[in-house]
Amino acid sequence: MKFPWLPMGNDLKTGLPVFLPMLPVGFKRDGKYMPLNPTMLVDTGAHGTVLNRSHAANLGFAADDLVAETFDAAGGPATFWAPKNPGLLEIKIGTGWHPLPNLKFAAGRLSLLGRDVIFSRFELRMTPTQFEFIRLPK
Repeated sequence: MKFPWLPMGNDLKTGLPVFLPMLPVGFKRDGKYMPLNPTMLVDTGAHGTVLNRSHAANLGFAADDLVAETFDAAGGPATFWAPKNPGLLEIKIGTGWHPLPNLKFAAGRLSLLGRDVIFSRFELRMTPTQFEFIRLPK
């Protein structure tokens, strides 16, 4: 499955367009399709998948369903909220559904697709204009 890098605005210093490896995905929780289809940054440096905390309700999580945890992140210590009982979470990548082993919520703007999903299911190839997910043999 090949995906083009998507334009995400212009660089503030140069004014040139900025392209990022962004991937539209879908979510299911306990077999129920969720009304959440974000475009996520393919982030091989992120341990797991991270969504903005405002999306927790779209996946059926109330505030008291989440527990705060502090982790080291690229900018220093950061607070993430993890579901206490996530149920069976699945993510749609391309045309296929895959188990989502880890999901956290944060205050950040970008949603991140972490390496736990990427490298457990796919080989990732990137060029300056596109990225490709190649399914690993089972």
